[in-house]
Amino acid sequence: MYSMLHSLKDLEKYDREFVTSFREKFLKIEEAILFIEKGIIERDRNNYDRVFLDQLISDAQDQLNAAKKELGSKRREVLSLRRQLGDIPVRIEINQYEHQFSGLKLQIQEKLHQTRQYYDTYNALMEMKELMLKELPLLNSISSQLQGAILESSGRMKLMDSMENILKVTQLEDRETNERLQAQQPPKEEG
Repeated sequence: MYSMLHSLKDLEKYDREFVTSFREKFLKIEEAILFIEKGIIERDRNNYDRVFLDQLISDAQDQLNAAKKELGSKRREVLSLRRQLGDIPVRIEINQYEHQFSGLKLQIQEKLHQTRQYYDTYNALMEMKELMLKELPLLNSISSQLQGAILESSGRMKLMDSMENILKVTQLEDRETNERLQAQQPPKEEG
């Protein structure tokens, strides 16, 4: 970018020098044309060689046209470099891009955090479902033992022991599941 800027400045300096040189040449050629035309008028009376004067005028016009073409070419080069320089973002634009990218990065991080929370909640709920599915056969077993406990006293003791063991295991599993679920949920904001 700096080399293009330096090159552009050099071309602009060259352009100014060339325009100045062009104007000087143009004025000299114009003076020559006027001098020749004046000389034709004065010397026409003396039968001055018109072919020579026409050749001088033609040469001067050719030089003028060539100088105009070169000036146009140099100006096109300068305009091309200015366009290229205009395509390069300036510091303010770069700062705006950085600000927008950092905002997008924060949004993406927030969405990622939310998605992880949803997955963790889903996994905890699936564990609770599995636990409930395990408890269902236990409850069915208790129900079937209850019939035997009503009829026999030894069945009652056996049912009570079985119920205490089931209660301890269920409470332990329930506590572990709730702890995992609470650990995965974000802390509630007070306010």
